[in-house]
Amino acid sequence: MAHVDLYLSGERDYSKITGPTGPLVYPAGHVYIHNILHYLTDSGNSVASAQANIRRPLHARLHSIFVLRLFNDCWSVVFVQAAILALQTGVDGTGILLYSLSLSVKMSALLYLPGLLVVLFKRHGMIGTARYMAKWTVNWRFLDEEVFLSPSWAMSLLLGHVTLLTAFGLCRWCKSDGGTLAVIRRGFLHPFQSPALSSVSPDYIATVLMTSNLIGILFARSLHYQFYSWYCQQLPFLCRRTKYPLALQLLILAGIEYAWNVFPSTTLSSGILLAVHVLLLLGIWLGFPEGMTVVS
Repeated sequence: MAHVDLYLSGERDYSKITGPTGPLVYPAGHVYIHNILHYLTDSGNSVASAQANIRRPLHARLHSIFVLRLFNDCWSVVFVQAAILALQTGVDGTGILLYSLSLSVKMSALLYLPGLLVVLFKRHGMIGTARYMAKWTVNWRFLDEEVFLSPSWAMSLLLGHVTLLTAFGLCRWCKSDGGTLAVIRRGFLHPFQSPALSSVSPDYIATVLMTSNLIGILFARSLHYQFYSWYCQQLPFLCRRTKYPLALQLLILAGIEYAWNVFPSTTLSSGILLAVHVLLLLGIWLGFPEGMTVVS
C-alpha cells in the first residue's frame, strides 16, 4: 500500500516508488490491482474487508498466499488460467488479452510463452535480472550458497531450460503432425492456413501450456513459497498426462505437497521436490505430451 500511496500522489518514476518492502519491481498491472485494493480497504487500514471477499481455499498454504497475504502471484494466476480457458474455447484474442493482463501483474507468466507460441502457430500458421536470496528458496536448497548465487549456475539453469523446451518442441508437442519441422514447413508454404494435421484441442492446449510452465518451474533458480500458486491446481491434470500407475501419481503429488509445506526448506525437502518434478516431466515425455485426446 505504501507503493500505491506514492502512485496516487502522482509519482510515476519506478526508481522513486519504494516502501518498507523495498522498491517497486512489478509491472503496472500489479499497481492498478493494488490501487483497487487500496480503495476497498480504506487505504490499507481495513485489510479484513478485502480478505472477506476472497473464498477461503481448503489448502492452508494457499489460504496464506491467496487470502492472508494477498500476494500478486494470485492475480497473475487467475488471469493466466482464464487465458487458458479462453484458448481452449477458441477465443484466442481474449486469451491473449488475459495472458497480457497476467504478464502485466508478474513476469512469471512468461513461463507459459513457449507453449503459447506453439498453440498459436499450430492453430493460425505464419500470419493470421533479479537478485536472489538463498534462504527463502524452496528448490536447490542442497546447493552451497556460493554456487546457488553464482552466474555460472544461473547460466546452467537457463541452458537447461532452453534445452528441455527445445526438446519438447522438436520431439513431442508436434509429434502427431509429423514433427515440428513439418509443421513449420507447412506454415511457410501455406501461411494463411493452419499447419496442424491434428486438432488443436482444449486438452492439447492445457497440456502444452502447463508442461511449459512446469519446465520453467523446474529450472527456476529460486522458488519462494507463494510460487506454489503457479502450478498447484495443475498438478493432478499433469499427473494424468503420464502413463504412471495411480499409486505413483499420488506419490508425486504427495512429494510436491510435502516439499512446499516444510518451512524453512531443507536439503531433503528440496531434493524431493527436484526428484518429483523430474519424474513428472519424464512421465509426460513418455506419456501424453500432446494431451490424451489428440485427433488426427
